[in-house]
Amino acid sequence: MSITLLPAVQAFLQRDHGLFIDGRAQAAGSGRQLEVIGPASGEVISRVGEAS
Repeated sequence: MSITLLPAVQAFLQRDHGLFIDGRAQAAGSGRQLEVIGPASGEVISRVGEAS
């Protein structure tokens, strides 16, 4: 089975995402990011800031 994502969803997933702290998004202090893996495909679908 395959699906086609809406363009808005594709654009959202392609962005690197920071951390939401104190009501605003900001980059991780370390600058490091973690990959988000899609369980169905095993592919990287996005990246998020690494928090400690």
